[in-house]
Amino acid sequence: TADSTSPRGGSQRAKCSRLRAKNSACSAACAGVASSIIESTFTDNMADKDGGAVGISGCGFCGTTLTVQGGSMTGNVAGANGGALAQGPAADGTITFKGGKYSGNTAAFAGGALRLQGGTGITVNVTGASFDNNVAGTNGGAILSGFLDLAVERSTFTSNRAAGNGGAIATNATIFGGPGGDKAITILGSTFAGNQAAGNGGAIDHPLQPGFGTP
Repeated sequence: TADSTSPRGGSQRAKCSRLRAKNSACSAACAGVASSIIESTFTDNMADKDGGAVGISGCGFCGTTLTVQGGSMTGNVAGANGGALAQGPAADGTITFKGGKYSGNTAAFAGGALRLQGGTGITVNVTGASFDNNVAGTNGGAILSGFLDLAVERSTFTSNRAAGNGGAIATNATIFGGPGGDKAITILGSTFAGNQAAGNGGAIDHPLQPGFGTP
C-alpha cells in the first residue's frame, strides 16, 4: 500500500501489483507534495515509459519531499528509465530511502531500480537498503543519479548490471541540464559485490568531467 499525503492533510492509498501503465504503475506524487511510501510491496508492475512501479512527477520549479521506508520493489519493468521508481525534475527537496529491498527490476535505459533526475537543490539519502539483480540497458544498474547530491549508507549492492556505465550506481548531472561535475556522492559503510558494467565503473561510475554518453 502506498500513502501519498499532501500538506493539506489529504491522503491517497493504492495497492500496486501486476499493473501496466503508459507512464508509471502508481503515480505517487507531484512535485510540491510531501509523500510517503511505507512498508509497501510493488511486484511485477510495468510502465511503457518511466517508473515501472512508481513515478514521481515534477513541475520543474517546485519542491519534492518523498520518503520510501521498508517494503520491497521486485520484478518491475520500465520501458524507459527507473525500473522500480523514477523521479522527475524538481527545484529542491529531499528524497529518502530507509531500508527496503529492490530486486530484479529492469529499465530499458537508465536506472535499473531507481532513476533520480534531481534538481538544483535536491538531496537523496539511501540508508539500510538492498539492491540486487537489477538491470539497466544503459547506465546505473541499480541507481542512476542525476543533478543531485547522493548519500548512500549501510546499504548493499549485489549482482546489478549495466550495459553502459556504473554496474551499481552511475552519476551524471549533465544529462538533466546541470553543469556537471559539481554534485556530490558519499558512500558510507556499504557493500558492493558482483556488480558489472560494460563501460566504466563495475560498481560506481562518478565522472568529474561534463557528460558521459547516453543516460
